[in-house]
Amino acid sequence: NEVVNKWVDQSGNGNHFQQTTSTNKPLYKYESTDNGYPYLEFDGSNDFLNCVNNSIVGGSTGIAREHTVIWVAKPLSSSNQSFLYKNLSTSNPRSIRINFSKLNSSVFVTGYVYDASSRELEFDYDGTVGNSVFGYYLNNKSVHLFRDSTQVYTNTNSSFDHSDWAFGNDSPLTLGANKSSSPTNNFEGYVQELIIFNSRLTDNQIKNVQNYLKHKYSI
Repeated sequence: NEVVNKWVDQSGNGNHFQQTTSTNKPLYKYESTDNGYPYLEFDGSNDFLNCVNNSIVGGSTGIAREHTVIWVAKPLSSSNQSFLYKNLSTSNPRSIRINFSKLNSSVFVTGYVYDASSRELEFDYDGTVGNSVFGYYLNNKSVHLFRDSTQVYTNTNSSFDHSDWAFGNDSPLTLGANKSSSPTNNFEGYVQELIIFNSRLTDNQIKNVQNYLKHKYSI
């Protein structure tokens, strides 16, 4: 087991995730894994990583309005813990919040995207627990959730304001907690991959990526 100082971005864009406080660093483990591949272990108490760039697309946008996030992970706690978080600022409600948990033999994913008036796009899914490839994309006033190459949830909010939809560069994208400074609701579980596209993938594209990751991680 090794503590993780930095999770290096393999895209070449320099959007690494890091942690400089020793007590908040997750562990890198490569023995006794479910699928034989290494993972980052978050303890559910104080572990989290922040993206080194507050704006992963440059400028003041923070993250593209219509983006896609795909991850390979397994939650270990029944608490509704924060897996991924990004907010515009402490004074503006625009934010992305992805929670990830398990209870007995079920896994739960809940996500919330808020506009400037606190109107939300929500997705809510539960299924059989285990190592899985999840992903979502945002498109206009809709959110679409996929698991293991199958769309499992979609939701549209006609009143959602996506015309002024940006998440700013005041704070970083946070993996494993609900905010980048003095975080709470820390995630407990294993994370093997996180991919962020600053565009909306088509349904076929997201299925192709998930099929590749299923093969890569023997899911």
